[in-house]
Amino acid sequence: MQRLILKQFESMNATIYRYKIIGASWGDGVMTETLLRSIADLLMKQHFSGGETETKYGFTQCGYKELKVFGLFIQKYPAILIDYDPITKEEIKNSTIDCGEYLFVLNLSEYEVFLQARKSSDLPSKDEIAKRFDGQLQLILHSLNYGYKYLEIKQDKVDRDRIVSIFYDFSDKVLEMEFDEFDVKLIEEEKKKRGGKRQTYFNPIEEYQEALEESAIRLAQHTDKAYIKAKQGESLKKDPITRAMLEASRKPIKIVYTHNSEQFTEFGVTKRKEVISVEGNSFNLPDQIENIFSSLFSKQQKSDEKPDSESIQGKLF
Repeated sequence: MQRLILKQFESMNATIYRYKIIGASWGDGVMTETLLRSIADLLMKQHFSGGETETKYGFTQCGYKELKVFGLFIQKYPAILIDYDPITKEEIKNSTIDCGEYLFVLNLSEYEVFLQARKSSDLPSKDEIAKRFDGQLQLILHSLNYGYKYLEIKQDKVDRDRIVSIFYDFSDKVLEMEFDEFDVKLIEEEKKKRGGKRQTYFNPIEEYQEALEESAIRLAQHTDKAYIKAKQGESLKKDPITRAMLEASRKPIKIVYTHNSEQFTEFGVTKRKEVISVEGNSFNLPDQIENIFSSLFSKQQKSDEKPDSESIQGKLF
């Protein structure tokens, strides 16, 4: 008789903050594949900095992928290991050196830095780690005659109009949508934009529009967040409930859609931080890099045809 053995994997969440590079000395097209590979190589060769052995910090496991440099920033710290004597049961303390590992990704072509944050009483604060990381990165770039002034943490940015444009005008099929911040006032604001006309929730039967608008209002009054996914082979593009959700949501988080038989994912909110689920019993950067890149850069899918919100404004209604 055969037995099915299930292997259980633990998972952890990595909180990644976005930083903007302020005052960069390089322009568009400077960060070539050759240069970025050199930066990754120099990060690996750089010696750890800091005073005592147990408090040094620096870069390790650096690599290059898709015009981005990635790796770990290490902060060492003294730690105490506690054991117990098997006979006397007395506590035994041993001093050692442990390391805090901070994932980072350099998207230098877009003047962005992604840096993990950790909560631990043994480690420096998030701001102190960012300061040390910033200093070490500047040393490497200056050695190549490139530089910048400082790193500034990004704030949440919402591009609702772009998601609306993709939904109504650009997409062939809408497969998934995720919404946040439902607001009754938004429904009235959108109606005013259309010169007092309500949204076309259900087409072509005009008598149904008022009832669907009431549904949108109820959604806005009672709903916090929502996620909806089409059945296999179906589309949400003309679904009245999905339209009601979009009409009432100030923050449409995500849309998964098809255009010319290709599938794309686009985000309506660029967050100051991302929480990435890392599968496995321990964090291993080489094994997790595909998952990390997918989580951070999935909206940058291949397509030269994707719309910008300004170029197709006014076509939707």
